[in-house]
Amino acid sequence: MNLIFSKKTLNFCSDEEENIQPPRSGYRRLQILSSSDSESTDIEHAIQNLESASSSKWTDPKGNQRNLIPFTECSGMPISVRLSVTNQSPADFFPLLVTDGILEQIVECTNAFAIAKITRTAEASKSARIRKWSPTNLAEMKCFFSLIIYMGLVKLPKISDYWSKDEIMGQNFPRTVMARNRFELLLQMLHFSQDDDANKADRLHRVKSLLDKLNHNFKSNYIPGQDICIDESMVPFRGRLIFRQYNKQKRHKYGIKLFKLCCLLGYTYRVNVYAGKQHEQINITPQSVVMNLCQDLLNKGHCLYRDNWYTSVSLARELMKNETYLIGTLRKNRKHFPKVIVSTKLKKGEFIAKESDDGITVLRWKDKRDVLVLSTKHSTRFLPINKHNKTNLTGYSS
Repeated sequence: MNLIFSKKTLNFCSDEEENIQPPRSGYRRLQILSSSDSESTDIEHAIQNLESASSSKWTDPKGNQRNLIPFTECSGMPISVRLSVTNQSPADFFPLLVTDGILEQIVECTNAFAIAKITRTAEASKSARIRKWSPTNLAEMKCFFSLIIYMGLVKLPKISDYWSKDEIMGQNFPRTVMARNRFELLLQMLHFSQDDDANKADRLHRVKSLLDKLNHNFKSNYIPGQDICIDESMVPFRGRLIFRQYNKQKRHKYGIKLFKLCCLLGYTYRVNVYAGKQHEQINITPQSVVMNLCQDLLNKGHCLYRDNWYTSVSLARELMKNETYLIGTLRKNRKHFPKVIVSTKLKKGEFIAKESDDGITVLRWKDKRDVLVLSTKHSTRFLPINKHNKTNLTGYSS
């Protein structure tokens, strides 16, 4: 079986992040913690502690990779889902993920919050927009989210611009769906859960129920193929939020950090929201992130691709115990792999590889800069490449 590395596979982003904490004093202040003395340091120590528990004997590659793990899944949409989709348009697929049940929950919570807010602001002026509130319903909520999606596709500077009658900036579609005042009022009252004092210790309590239902729908409507990938993404957000993250390497430097498990076609199978170091029980270490996201896909012969923040020898062993391959770039400072891989001087085009007695291959290849790779599936045999196809750069096979 051949493995071809692409630019997308090898061009991983730097994972170092810096947390932004809310102000503790009366004035607004951003406290930026460097990765050297905060979260990344703790994560590195955790990885080292995990890996120190086991060791292997490393030798020149001898083909110790275990026999091929069969892939036991039938990837794609389940037959029942295929039969339920008639025209195969985006409008047919969207309700499979965002069901009427989810929208009805949003309607119920939005109406409850609006009533509570109106009660608290009974002395508001007669001209206040909140006095014009009327309960929303499922049909109106669908129209509301259709406008949200539309605004993501057609970007204008301000929300009010979508209802402008200006000959250049004006848009006709939003006015046919909903009045601007009603849209802004729904946006003001929008809620995804009931106020619950008992769960306020959980930073995600307002969206946890929604996320659980979405993840369930993601899982129910598509079965990933053999190749899967885990990475992080940033939802742009510059508002006040205690677990808002800052990452100077990202295109959107401020936002909400997500850990996502995706298949080869880009389908999101599962997503976790990072709520901050002090309030995490799942996303504590790279290994815990991976094992949590993959919990429904273990022991099925999947092949997981990762970047160097997640890849480690201990993770490779844990996944092999669960019938899952691991392939990913590796950091030079990871423990418990042979340091001769890093210390050996190589000329451009040369490589060095070592193999553990339990079938883990670590390889360093010298190109313009070093490429350090770990695999539990492949040997060290290189393949010819097509230089005219920029997608296919190089690879090695089992």
